[in-house]
Amino acid sequence: MLLLLSLAPQLLASLQARVDRQYAYEGETITLSISTESRTNLPDPDFSPLARDFEIGGTSESTQISIFNGQRSDRHTWSIRLMPKRTGKIEIPAIRLGNETTLPLSVDIKPIPVRSGNDQGEAIFITLEVDAESEQFYVQQQIPLVARLYYKHDLAGGNITDPKPEDALLEQLGEDRTYSTNHNGQNYRVFERRYSLLAEKSGELQIPAVSFSGYLANKSRSPAFAQNDLFNKFFAPQTALSKGQPVSLRSKALTIDIQPHPPGFDGSYWLPAESLQLKDSWTEKPPVFRVGEPVSRIISIEAKGLLATQIQPLELPQVSSFRRYAEPPELETRTDGKSVYATSRRTFTYIPQFAGKQEIPALELKWWNVLTGRQESARLPAWKIQVEADPNMANTPVPPPVVPQQPIPQASVTDNSQVEASLPETSPEPSVWQQIRQTLKPLTEAGWPVQIAVLTGSLLLIMILRMLARIGRQPHVSANLQKPGLSVSEQQPSSASQQEQLRQAIEAFRAACHAHQANDAARALLMMAMRTWPEAPPMSLGALAEQLPDAADKIIELDRYLYSDQQQPWAGDELCRLLGNGLHIEKPQHTDNEVLKPLYPN
Repeated sequence: MLLLLSLAPQLLASLQARVDRQYAYEGETITLSISTESRTNLPDPDFSPLARDFEIGGTSESTQISIFNGQRSDRHTWSIRLMPKRTGKIEIPAIRLGNETTLPLSVDIKPIPVRSGNDQGEAIFITLEVDAESEQFYVQQQIPLVARLYYKHDLAGGNITDPKPEDALLEQLGEDRTYSTNHNGQNYRVFERRYSLLAEKSGELQIPAVSFSGYLANKSRSPAFAQNDLFNKFFAPQTALSKGQPVSLRSKALTIDIQPHPPGFDGSYWLPAESLQLKDSWTEKPPVFRVGEPVSRIISIEAKGLLATQIQPLELPQVSSFRRYAEPPELETRTDGKSVYATSRRTFTYIPQFAGKQEIPALELKWWNVLTGRQESARLPAWKIQVEADPNMANTPVPPPVVPQQPIPQASVTDNSQVEASLPETSPEPSVWQQIRQTLKPLTEAGWPVQIAVLTGSLLLIMILRMLARIGRQPHVSANLQKPGLSVSEQQPSSASQQEQLRQAIEAFRAACHAHQANDAARALLMMAMRTWPEAPPMSLGALAEQLPDAADKIIELDRYLYSDQQQPWAGDELCRLLGNGLHIEKPQHTDNEVLKPLYPN
């Protein structure tokens, strides 16, 4: 008897370990309590062995004092909240306190059961749904998802874990919102979060469940008390033990069939949207076009159900009578909380090169309407405009479009026919040929003797007229060829405005060559030719090559490049070196004393 009494204090002083429950669901916490009746000069328990299978939450200490039959007893307790890292049977190892240890315990952690919003009487559940009218979805189409947490009692905290599908892009839309609703005849508070899902490939898309882990507030505390109790904030701060009842939920997973691109779609790239339109800044305020003055044009693509990054930079058809520059597009994606809206704006600068009537082609962008399941087109109409001449430039000509022309063997400047071709305004031959054709037309049905007689007389008349024309032009031609090696613009002084136009054309030609822009270089080159030879300008690159033998090869090379597939960039450095300072005609080879050989030498 005396032996038992002597051992009683030691038995009462031994460590004891217990858990608040033997099983729990995945995501829930359990509370481990370690208690002893001997606290004198003892350290805190060593909880490090728990870290292998548990995440350690908040801890707390308490002391209970009791007096029975005049005897005082103290019991000191440590409480620690544990979050299991896995499911199944988990052993809680022995905990050491000083020279004592607890006995090991075990708990059973079960997978979280799936709760559906269709169940009646659930106090809290979570759902994940596709919030769209259409039941057919295409690759890269926006698929709206919505997760809703329904709960009857107040929550003391928690978080929603977003789903992470493979081969898809998931983004949250807008801010979370909270509201009240009636579901299956019962009132609930609802926490709602919306997503935008973009599938990256066709086929069956698996969307994992969305989960919630949190705490239901203690029923003994009202919401106002829980939020505004200053005593709790400063003297009894919230810990893992005081948050409330833990709860873990998981929705049902989803499976969506993603369709590939429709085979009938023939757009330049895939654009699945609910709506799409093109907007032109010129529509509201048409600009005034003037030669050499830049005009800005902003074209916007606005779409619903697309991200701005899905819209490729807008490209416009080339217009030969304009120089055009494009800035990088400005992209913007916004949301109203239910869908995404994309805007792509791009600014284009047009610089008219020639006066007169011009046309800017229409613009069409094909896209796929996911609501109707059909291909549609957004379109901007063509612009027919009148380009005004620059008031600082007089008599601005309008050249025809550049026409490819095969190289023609270079003729000598001293050839009489070449001299005559450079002076068409004094040549009577076009009108003579017209008169001959009009004369011969009523004689086509006559006999061959009459036709031969008429033809012989006409040829004789032509020879006489050609002799008279050459005799009348000899002084003029001699004057033009007295200074070989000078350009026509130097031999025939032009007005200040013409010289300014030539200077601008040369600067434009240099800039185009340095930028390796073949179209701009060709237009500037023809403009230089018009200012250099205003009386008889070459109207094509082939004709210009005939007058510039030193640069003929490079000019013909540019002409051929304009009408090739243009897979390689055009190099304009060599042509700029040859003609970057202006156009010059070939120096004729003749003596100083002889200008033209006389028609009838004595």
